[in-house]
Amino acid sequence: MRYIYPIILMIIFLFPQAAKCNDNTINWYHADFAPGIINEKGHFWDKGYHNILERHIKASLPEYKHVYRTANFRRILRQIQISNACSIALLKTASREKYVEFSNPTMVGMMNGIHILKKRINEFKPFIDDDGFISIDALFNKSKLKMGISNGRRYGSAIDKIITGHPDSDNIVIQYKGEVFARLIKVLQIEHGIDYVIGYPQEMKWLIFRGIVKDNFTFIPIKEEPRYVLSYVGCTKNKWGKKIISKINKVLKGTYYEPYKASYQNFLPHEAVKLHNKYVREVFP
Repeated sequence: MRYIYPIILMIIFLFPQAAKCNDNTINWYHADFAPGIINEKGHFWDKGYHNILERHIKASLPEYKHVYRTANFRRILRQIQISNACSIALLKTASREKYVEFSNPTMVGMMNGIHILKKRINEFKPFIDDDGFISIDALFNKSKLKMGISNGRRYGSAIDKIITGHPDSDNIVIQYKGEVFARLIKVLQIEHGIDYVIGYPQEMKWLIFRGIVKDNFTFIPIKEEPRYVLSYVGCTKNKWGKKIISKINKVLKGTYYEPYKASYQNFLPHEAVKLHNKYVREVFP
């Protein structure tokens, strides 16, 4: 170990441009979370709604070399901790704020809700309030309708409480492998053992866009969950990261970049767009 530091110093002395290049490079890390980030090669590659915001930021910061990298969420957070790195869309938590420099809010995202077949809406109406929100507690505890979920996924406190509190319930159907949400929706579509699926509204539209399922579904927000979640650009919490985030804040000027919002809403079901606009006005008056 004692020989490593002299070597590093020698490299910096002999190749000072290498250190400078690192400061002038932004490594953008992306988890595969379509339709927000689309890493899959093909027609939709790099056309997710988060990709649109990233392209805008890159074009506004031409003085930097921008490098596109892919990783899972765990590795992304690790890279931000140990090196100069950024991610276009992160949720802010107290633990992350210790090592992530966050921008001002960039996006208003809808929370998880339930996806059902449109033709079966009457079965769910007893649990829907006048504002169009469904009580997940009443739906689960006062009906025999079966919930479809993905193994190991976290949905939100109210939903997770039901799942963890009823591990052996016949009214919870768990999908374990493959493109899990798509598999659940396919089972829902043929009405064979699942009555509703928990997920984000944009997940369904993504399946419809790709022709995996037909547009026979509707989305209902959940009463017990927060109305929306905010997304932020996040970079390494150091002098370099603070400089990058400061520039990004100046680029966005405290607004919800309109093409970004429009792209996100393009992936929302019709019934969710009006609600999303309401939340946007609350955050970006």
